[in-house]
Amino acid sequence: MEISGKKWASAALLSILIPISLLATSRLAGITPEPLTPETVQVETANWKTFRPSQDDETIFHRTQSTYQDASVFIELNVTLCKYEENGIYWPFEGGDGFNLRLTATANITKGFVHSFVIRFYNGDSNSSLAVHRDPDAIRLHNVDLKDIVDLEPTSSVTALGIGQPGNSMLEIFPLWVFHDQNSIDHQMTVTLETIYFNGAAYREIVMPIQLEVTIS
Repeated sequence: MEISGKKWASAALLSILIPISLLATSRLAGITPEPLTPETVQVETANWKTFRPSQDDETIFHRTQSTYQDASVFIELNVTLCKYEENGIYWPFEGGDGFNLRLTATANITKGFVHSFVIRFYNGDSNSSLAVHRDPDAIRLHNVDLKDIVDLEPTSSVTALGIGQPGNSMLEIFPLWVFHDQNSIDHQMTVTLETIYFNGAAYREIVMPIQLEVTIS
């Protein structure tokens, strides 16, 4: 059966319009997210340095902070060294040394919403590693959903996504910074918070690094 020119044109037009309509509907329903091309703002690196203890120390409470603020957003990263383990017997130390950490990322948006947090850990040497407890009691979330954890790698990371376009969000974790040497070398790690948010007009990404250094003398 031969199709007339007008019918063929109408069928071709529908074949274009229907997928476009379905795509638009799915985006409105939150099924297919819009691609993000955020403007990136790099915050100056905060630095923290300490001597490495020679024995267990539960009195350590060193906190380093990085903040970013503009007319519509306030973002903060806190890194706290809470305790030093010498020859720790439990995972992930298994006879090694290192620090128990607490990391807290917060964001408050007065116009727009928080899209995501990513905390990255860049090890400065091959004789240290970063482990993250998967235990729900060791992870605190507010208006974000934990998406992914990658640890015990040269670059480890924790990713969380905003729930329901929140105006404020918080992610708190308790990672473990493990040293594999016998008190013989210095160690360095950079902790970076990458926060993507929407300010009512465009997406922005704020990159906030904190560099930690532990020396033996």
